[in-house]
Amino acid sequence: VPIGILPGGTGNQLARHLGIPLNVSGAVGGLARARRVTIDLARMDDGRFFSLAAGLGLDAAMIAGASPAAKRRYGVGAYVLSAARAAMAARPFPVRVAVDGCEETREVSLAMIANVGAVMSGRFRLGPGVRPDDGLLDVCLLSPEGVGDALLLASRMLRGRFPLDRRLWTARGRCIRIEAPAGTPAEADGELLARPILSAEVVPAAAVFLAPRP
Repeated sequence: VPIGILPGGTGNQLARHLGIPLNVSGAVGGLARARRVTIDLARMDDGRFFSLAAGLGLDAAMIAGASPAAKRRYGVGAYVLSAARAAMAARPFPVRVAVDGCEETREVSLAMIANVGAVMSGRFRLGPGVRPDDGLLDVCLLSPEGVGDALLLASRMLRGRFPLDRRLWTARGRCIRIEAPAGTPAEADGELLARPILSAEVVPAAAVFLAPRP
């Protein structure tokens, strides 16, 4: 059954990805003349699904640091403020990654399993070549060494340019597992998780959404 989203959250990232207006009246009008968009989903080992991305480290700390009061007052700006605080306090942590059975160990500040290539209405790229309709998931590991490195990586993500860089490691597969030390914050589609383990397999063409016509 095709799903039409009426945005009522703070970030509304799935609505943004689909090009749905961020006010309810605009969304209703757009969805009344909608097209169908089929995307993959990621199914986690606890049965939960996510459509956009799941992360360990910096992005989860950003979500945890944005209080309900701040979100009511500042909207998506609460995440910007929280991200700045999280970036200043970020410390590298080890992760063990398995992509279709092939393992890798890294020190990172942020580890993600991405199903879509960009968030914030396409302004912020998560990694090179990430697509929600290719039957695969992408793992993106960011390992900046200091504030300068972090700003450089952020600028590349904003521009969508990803040259070969030792601070960014990516891989693609059907089944991805990332394990981090206890206490590392974790999230999936903006919902905080209880344990620092991301384990997901792709479910191709699993969801059909309505999106306004261009």
